[in-house]
Amino acid sequence: MARGSNETPVPRDTRRRWRAAPMFVGLALAILVAAAAWHRHAERALSALPAEVRIEAFQDSLRNLTDNCLAESSLEGPLRRHCLHEADFVLRFPECNADCRAIARSVFSRAHR
Repeated sequence: MARGSNETPVPRDTRRRWRAAPMFVGLALAILVAAAAWHRHAERALSALPAEVRIEAFQDSLRNLTDNCLAESSLEGPLRRHCLHEADFVLRFPECNADCRAIARSVFSRAHR
């Protein structure tokens, strides 16, 4: 039979897509596990610091957050990214109490407006 325009198209091979799906799921899981491990490592590293060093670093970070990241100028540009990182960082300290968490949350909520 000669090939002509009257033939129905051959369906695409969907098996390739189904074979790739587990690879993408595995990759996503690997990224999540790596992120969780890094987060735990960062918290352990802060906890391992001598108390006076950790407290001083916490106070400096919290002061930076309140002095620089609650201003209108922190809503855009490079300061915005810095403030988001600083808010995330300060939340990792065991010294971050309810007031500290409220300040960090306000930085996150202002950034997402």
